Amino acid sequence: MAVIPARSERFFFTVQLMGLILATTIAAGGGQFPGNKAGMFLYAKLLLFLVPAAILFWKILTDKLSLQAIKQFLCDYKLLLVYLLSLAISIPLSIAPGFSLQRYLYMCLGFSSLFCLMIQYKNEALPFYKTSIYLVSILVTAILCIVYVTSPYGNLRDAVQIFGLVHPNMLSSLLAQIALIILCCPGQAMIKTGLLAALSFFILFLQSRGVWVALSIALTGALFVKAVFYQSRPALLGLIALCLTVLFAVMGFLFFPHALEHMLILFARGSSLDELLSLTHRTELWQMLFDDVGTKEILVGHGFALMLSNIGADFGSGILYGAHNGYLTIFLGAGLLPLLLWLFYWSWQKISLLKAIRQVPSYLFILCLSSLALLFVHAFVAEEFGMHLTPTLLLVILNFHFAKRQAVS
Repeated sequence: MAVIPARSERFFFTVQLMGLILATTIAAGGGQFPGNKAGMFLYAKLLLFLVPAAILFWKILTDKLSLQAIKQFLCDYKLLLVYLLSLAISIPLSIAPGFSLQRYLYMCLGFSSLFCLMIQYKNEALPFYKTSIYLVSILVTAILCIVYVTSPYGNLRDAVQIFGLVHPNMLSSLLAQIALIILCCPGQAMIKTGLLAALSFFILFLQSRGVWVALSIALTGALFVKAVFYQSRPALLGLIALCLTVLFAVMGFLFFPHALEHMLILFARGSSLDELLSLTHRTELWQMLFDDVGTKEILVGHGFALMLSNIGADFGSGILYGAHNGYLTIFLGAGLLPLLLWLFYWSWQKISLLKAIRQVPSYLFILCLSSLALLFVHAFVAEEFGMHLTPTLLLVILNFHFAKRQAVS
């Protein structure tokens, strides 16, 4: 039976988790938007990444953690380590101009920090959401309120972009992941309802369309699994209510076409129908990237964390670089092997979770599946796991980590 850490240990865990979430939330490409102030925060990101490592070494020096436990942990997560090693090997073999040392450095620091945090709680059944998620929710909401108030036009997405600390898509993805944790994990109903309402408001007005779609699929899947496999009556009622809402919405749009037009305007964010169908020029960008793929690029890519200065697409407000797709970022950046290793890692995690379905609490099982759906659907239009460690990816890895430990205990 695993032992729940003492209050001081929970405090250390909370500090480290919040530090990692803040570090991964800070934009990696300061200066992307006009008036961007994110450049100075890149140094703060480096310092926040060092927090878990510092506490890990402190615990080793004070004999609170053995080197044998570290070796065993690295052995348990060798597949993820092999994936990261494959990215490193691809660099000297790839086309050097496409490689961004800064992005690769942040990815290595991010995963190293994550490993340091996970090693410390390798054998602990710590309900991390109880000690951290509400604090993180309040913190993120406070940041959003400050940004929203400082905007002269009241446009939340534009305010976040101009402020430059956080990318709107990354922030909305983090809020969506927090919403899943709040929804799936045990807690007081009134607090959960209030937090979900606040998060839903911000996700809506951040206008990240990829997150809208991904979160809708994740929530529907979570309700379905809970209703069918765990025979939850509230989940079944929620699923029925969701289906009726969609049905009434479709009927309303048929009888009131102008309502659909207004909804599309909100969803399109000013884009035309052609731009919307091309996923805001992403399909054009992907075609341009594939046109430059040869045998060497298939094997080792352009260079992981690619920044291709000679390939870009007009997104309507300037030139943006990068694949804007998590799968393509790994494939075009580092080649086919890392992508296959990455997909195999997550497939193995999912299979392990399914095998231990009766040992894992239902809320944690549903949270892991829905989180994975959110991450992998959104990664089709964003670099959620392609560029560096992101907040959503961080929390999904932690979800699976603690689910496995719950099953073992």
